[in-house]
Amino acid sequence: MSWYNTYSDSTRKIEQLIDSRATLDQLLDVPEFIDSLKAYQPKLLEYISNSYDIPKAMIKYLTEAPKETDSEFRKYKLPLLTMSMVESNTTCVINCFFKVNPNSQKPFLIDAFDSLLSTDK
Repeated sequence: MSWYNTYSDSTRKIEQLIDSRATLDQLLDVPEFIDSLKAYQPKLLEYISNSYDIPKAMIKYLTEAPKETDSEFRKYKLPLLTMSMVESNTTCVINCFFKVNPNSQKPFLIDAFDSLLSTDK
């Protein structure tokens, strides 16, 4: 049975990160993260669905321009991988944008849109 015991090192690494309450940066740093997301890894989907920090970080990477002092990882790779998460059309990723922010009592996407419109940029 070649399909038996196909538990890869990347899957183990992602699960270890989830167990340690990883940030989006740490998850996106795993090369096979997007593939695991598209493969509907249950533990990963549950973590994204139940996290309040993941949608905040995703919106930040998609709407805020990086600073000159930021690393190349923050400037280029994090926004690209975050957009790949959105493009994966995974239900939990799309739904996390509409989860209610406990601080403002509005969905994260609406909250981010309000803050984006309130800036002078």
